[in-house]
Amino acid sequence: NGLPSGWGRLFKNGGGLYVGQFREGKAEGMGLFIFADGSYYEGPMLNNAAETTEGHFHSPTFDYRGGFHLN
Repeated sequence: NGLPSGWGRLFKNGGGLYVGQFREGKAEGMGLFIFADGSYYEGPMLNNAAETTEGHFHSPTFDYRGGFHLN
């Protein structure tokens, strides 16, 4: 189908960077997303989103480990 699968990186508009696993063009599997402000999420991705019971979000003022669910 021509869509990337495997390990890679994606530079986002606005300065974000995703480094991790892709499946058919979507962030899926383990990865690290670094936001433009330097905060980051590390953990499993599903369908381009943090959707997991185990992830880590860190910013200069906040640190969270646990579940994520995006609607």
